[in-house]
Amino acid sequence: MASIWFVRGGGKVYGPLDSAKLKQLVSDGKIDQTTEIAQNQNGPWVPAGKVKGLFEAPPVTPAHAPKPQAYAAPQPYIPHPLAPIAPSPAEDPMFAPIVSVMRRTLPTSTYYPPKKNGTIALVVGLCSLASLALGYFAGREHVRYQIRSSFEDAGKTFVKDLQKEIGNAFSENAEESEEKKPEPVAKLALGKTYDSDKAAITVKSAMIERPAIIGGISPEPSQHDEECLVMALAIRNKDDRKQLNVTYEMSSDSVFKLCDDVGNDIQIMFFSGGDTQYKMVGAHPSYKDIDPEQSVDHVIVFSMPLPKTKSLSLVIDLGLIGQEGIIQYAIPIVAVKGFAGR
Repeated sequence: MASIWFVRGGGKVYGPLDSAKLKQLVSDGKIDQTTEIAQNQNGPWVPAGKVKGLFEAPPVTPAHAPKPQAYAAPQPYIPHPLAPIAPSPAEDPMFAPIVSVMRRTLPTSTYYPPKKNGTIALVVGLCSLASLALGYFAGREHVRYQIRSSFEDAGKTFVKDLQKEIGNAFSENAEESEEKKPEPVAKLALGKTYDSDKAAITVKSAMIERPAIIGGISPEPSQHDEECLVMALAIRNKDDRKQLNVTYEMSSDSVFKLCDDVGNDIQIMFFSGGDTQYKMVGAHPSYKDIDPEQSVDHVIVFSMPLPKTKSLSLVIDLGLIGQEGIIQYAIPIVAVKGFAGR
């Protein structure tokens, strides 16, 4: 199995990951056999279940047939020698003349009369159907009207209930969509700072370049083979005593969201969590807290925006610094260094 892998899911590409990390994600249940993975971030993508050695076959437990249970053999009934069995009247020689006469004179139907329940039920059913048809076609006008109205009312009630349920479903979906779009607590321009009592965030710059990564076989940094959109941030801890915990690991696509002016999502390409082998040069690892009254730099790498993009919108979840709400940065494309002329 190759040593470098990329994972795609939910419209996002994650990686690069080594084989050990890939197997760890499988054992943690984050990757199943249908998850798409590739040896290159541009594909080709294959289901993870087709990668030999990634999923181990579960041990086969041999089937053990249950042991047959022994039962005692039934014992034949032996009558008591002092209690002789009396013969039936048909077998007693004394009643033989009477039995012979009865067999000649009485037919079999006398002893076993035929059952007529099925015939009776069929006749009753046919009579009921005939009465209904007669009541509709030959009966009075109000009978026909009542029968027809019953069916029409049932149809109208069904349609009304269906429309009500559909309306409720659409209204619930609309309410849910509104709940998923909270208003930003602050709208900022590139280079401006969001300032709170405990921490501050600044998106300092945005540029097109080949980001540097470190990790894997070589201990030296290497440049990514494609140009990306790299954004630089500064995060400052304003508390004079308490450390500031930051959170932007593999779920960073829910902390940083970038889209263009027509609503196209721009994917995050790399992240530097505590459990990834590859690190972005210039990124602050999420497992390191920020000391009191200290500031750290952090970079986020996105895929390239589309050529005709006019502006970008970066939404940052304040859960990044342990607070609630979101902030939004409006970035004109002309402010992105290296994007002009594309």
